[in-house]
Amino acid sequence: VLVKSGYVDPGRVCIMGASYGGYSALAGGAFSPELYRCVISIAGVSDLPLMISEIKSQNKSYSFIVKYWEGLIGDSGTESISPVNFAENFQAPVLLIHGKDDVVVPIIQSKRMLSALKKADKVVELVTLKGEDHWLSSSETRLALLKAVDEFLEKHNPAGTL
Repeated sequence: VLVKSGYVDPGRVCIMGASYGGYSALAGGAFSPELYRCVISIAGVSDLPLMISEIKSQNKSYSFIVKYWEGLIGDSGTESISPVNFAENFQAPVLLIHGKDDVVVPIIQSKRMLSALKKADKVVELVTLKGEDHWLSSSETRLALLKAVDEFLEKHNPAGTL
């Protein structure tokens, strides 16, 4: 609707999200690659089976945390919706941003996506935020995030260009 109304230039759409939104951004790059000029994932899950496996190893299988994540992302067949398994589909450059001390979505999720995209010879950058958690609680790292996003957009989706 926004494209048809002339509010959005379809050649300049960048998808960005954090946490589940980070997964959504990666899924957009993997499963609808033709729609995006760039992809930005902040603390996003890229490998759903690994995420469930890590949660189960850190918690008892009957814990509320395990049940929460199983309800959110499932426990089987998640390979088919894990962006890390579809790195070759990406067309747009990708920026991954992750706090090193994230205990909600471990940084291994972004590192695995980085590795998969590099192996597929895709344009990708990883910005790690030292001493930072899942919520980017420090004002210094929030500023670092904004600067990284600004630089990435200026490089891969500059204003006034197609």
